[in-house]
Amino acid sequence: MVWLTVALFMTGSSLYGSAYTNSTTVFVPNDGDSPYTLAAIAENIGDINVFSYDAASHIAVCALNLSISGTLYIGKTDGSGNYNAGGNEEKLKMKDSTVHVITIYSNGTLLARGTQGTSGERRTSTDTLANEITTTTQTYPYTFRIVSHSGGLIKLYDTKVSWAGSGFWVYSDYDIERCQFYAYGHYAYGVEFDAVNATIKTFRDNYIGYTTANNRSALCWRSGTGGVPKGNVDIINCEFENDLIDYYAIGVRIIDCKFNSSNVATIVSTAIYPSRMEYRNCQFSADRRIAFVGANANSWLTCTFYLGGHIVKKQKPGLNVDLGDNDVIIEEKSSPTNQAAIYKFTGGSWSSGTNRASTGTDATGWTPSPTNEGAILLTEMTVTYPSSIVSNQYYYYNLKITNCPRGYFSYDYYRDCGSNYVTSISNAVGAGDKCMGPNWFRSNSAVPNPEPLINEPPTNGTWHIGMAPIIPSGIIVTIH
Repeated sequence: MVWLTVALFMTGSSLYGSAYTNSTTVFVPNDGDSPYTLAAIAENIGDINVFSYDAASHIAVCALNLSISGTLYIGKTDGSGNYNAGGNEEKLKMKDSTVHVITIYSNGTLLARGTQGTSGERRTSTDTLANEITTTTQTYPYTFRIVSHSGGLIKLYDTKVSWAGSGFWVYSDYDIERCQFYAYGHYAYGVEFDAVNATIKTFRDNYIGYTTANNRSALCWRSGTGGVPKGNVDIINCEFENDLIDYYAIGVRIIDCKFNSSNVATIVSTAIYPSRMEYRNCQFSADRRIAFVGANANSWLTCTFYLGGHIVKKQKPGLNVDLGDNDVIIEEKSSPTNQAAIYKFTGGSWSSGTNRASTGTDATGWTPSPTNEGAILLTEMTVTYPSSIVSNQYYYYNLKITNCPRGYFSYDYYRDCGSNYVTSISNAVGAGDKCMGPNWFRSNSAVPNPEPLINEPPTNGTWHIGMAPIIPSGIIVTIH
């Protein structure tokens, strides 16, 4: 048996079995011979006033803090972490006290797994999850939180997690999928990620709710200890019941997510530390409202959307036009300086921003969808906060086809379709076809939105292009 935390040998400890307690904490040690299930901990300790497990209801109640330097399994696992279809879903309830904490130390793992859902399918508020980690009642000012240290691991699948107070403090690897999160209490925030060096960073397909009007959100992305920015956090395919709060975070990307509140984001920065966030292909229930707190001119938020293009023969829309990989050109046309607001999926990742990118079509006439080679991502707007003034920057886009198949004229949206570039619906100044915005959202990022009439503005994020065929010169003879 290898012990990893000096605190395990505190005076006053009571050794009941491999798992044991001191006056305030139940310890789960790093013991490879003992798979620590909830039932095993209860059996090892042997004191129902400290840790109890009811085999009929599959409910464990922990009356102390929980400290993990090994692996604790909760729910439908086979004792090695794999899903067990024949296993039982369980509830771990932390008995109410002023503060209750589950702490995962280096080489420790908290692994909770409920009935296995489908990867890529987002949890909703109406889903019923029997696997659960919570307190016996969720009442403010009681605080329940989960803290992971560097070298630890949080793995949660198909599990409901409810807390009062601070939620998660994540300083380690994490893999959290298809879960429900609820915060109870006055301004109960959610998750602080300070795991910039983590190698496993997965947070997707989750539902984030709240329980009182005072809660701003069950999830608060507070990236960095003491306000020092940390980042590179991706939040993928999640549903938020309320807004998302971002403290000092760099590189937070909210991808393919849904927001049910009109309050979408609060960006918090300071004069020293900025905050930066991207909303990519997100669904909003109302106008996007972005609030800044702080005064750092390097803080910003961007809204980006996927672009689809369907290219057909103008006089015969049922005939698709197959173009080479780089024959469709997208340009950003802001004046006097073109902006680097276009991204291309290439080599397995999105490129750096550029003011000009090229892609192509296949036999269906469609440009690639994310995340396929050649997919295009456009920036609708960037919201910055210089000197206490919120400033919106909008972009202008044109599409051209110059290397044409034989028998077609070249194509230029600006030249051929009304001398307008495509820009945001929120752009109150300047000319342009103002059509970029929330309607560009795709419920399935791989499936393009419906297309408008040929050569009309791409109101849903699909550019429907009709290429005009060249009519050969000569004499047409009609015989009756």
